[in-house]
Amino acid sequence: MTVRWEPRWESDLTTADHDILAELLGSVLGAIRAEDAQHFTGGRSWAGQRPEFRLLGHDETGVVAHIGVLRRFLRVGETDQLVADLGLFAVRRDAQRRHLGSELLAELAKLLHELAVPFGFLGCRDELVPFYSRNGWQRLSGVTVRHGAPWEPREQLRFDEPLFVLPVTADLADWPAGDIDRNGMEV
Repeated sequence: MTVRWEPRWESDLTTADHDILAELLGSVLGAIRAEDAQHFTGGRSWAGQRPEFRLLGHDETGVVAHIGVLRRFLRVGETDQLVADLGLFAVRRDAQRRHLGSELLAELAKLLHELAVPFGFLGCRDELVPFYSRNGWQRLSGVTVRHGAPWEPREQLRFDEPLFVLPVTADLADWPAGDIDRNGMEV
């Protein structure tokens, strides 16, 4: 399978693009947790905080892979830390188990270097820990993250899900200690 990778700024996406991405995300993420499919209706191609840009993979039938990126400052302990906050990771269901996820992360790493961000940052489900570890991401231990609830932004949620960073222009030793506050919703 040949995949063409394309970064797309959020403001350049058309209504048709959002419809296509909403269908992909609803199908893939809804298959993992049925209630997540409801976020991607009516052409809405985001669940919480809207990405700044997306990295899309295209094959001969359309969009086959997607990840959303938002540069932001996280409050880590007492430090404001610039990161590329990542979310909405999806590989079309008929193309899964073909190493496209790893290829997507490799293409993403190149883009993060171009953006010159110190770190990539993401949270994941327990079963994805080996995948991110194999792809060069470093797990943060004993850390919780707090962020706004997509359904009620005034509500704050606290999670101790697996959290990962990818050193980009900084060293892992430069990551500050402490719990993390997104000061907004997750991507």
